[in-house]
Amino acid sequence: ALGLGFPYLLLAIFTGKIKNLPRAGAWMEGVKHIFGFLLIGLALYFLDPILPKSIQGYSLPIFGLVTAIILLFVDKTANNAKGFRIFKTIFSLIVLAISVYVLVPKENLEPEWQKFSLQAYESSLKNNEKIVVDFYADWCIPCKELDALTFSDGRVLKEMENFTNYKIDMTKMTPENENLRKRFKVVGMPTVLIIDSNGKEINRITGFVNADEFLSNLEGL
Repeated sequence: ALGLGFPYLLLAIFTGKIKNLPRAGAWMEGVKHIFGFLLIGLALYFLDPILPKSIQGYSLPIFGLVTAIILLFVDKTANNAKGFRIFKTIFSLIVLAISVYVLVPKENLEPEWQKFSLQAYESSLKNNEKIVVDFYADWCIPCKELDALTFSDGRVLKEMENFTNYKIDMTKMTPENENLRKRFKVVGMPTVLIIDSNGKEINRITGFVNADEFLSNLEGL
């Protein structure tokens, strides 16, 4: 009740300022257009994990480029309102800059992942290797965050050079993947297993963790 009534309290306190608020006009139509693009962008963000791999990560920045171009050169709504025109230009340029930055190819920083097989895994155990096993899925957003923000961190990359690193694609629940899920007691993605040189599971990470948290799980091994 307090939350619902709070705006009315503000209106009562600042009654004299209400007349200074911008009046309804064409600028509101322009705001609607911007919010429309934002809603479409949000929908693309949530759809991205289920899009084909070839376009994953590209749909949103490409849409951002198109949005910025439309707002800058095509959509003339409320351009006669100077304040709104300035806001729309700045907003469009920010969207344009972010989209271009995301689309520019970057150095692919990631650990040296090995192709997982039970034979390779058993061999690593016999050789007393320290092991990291990452269970991920293409539709898993925290998995993508883990790749982009944690596994790309220079400190993490350096530390993981001391491990044999396996990455297991659980996107499709095949009989083989179901057997692996049961064997390693994986409940959801991402799940990262950290195994010491004696073959003992020392730590299990579920969900996204930042680089500092991940490194703390590797300490002492």
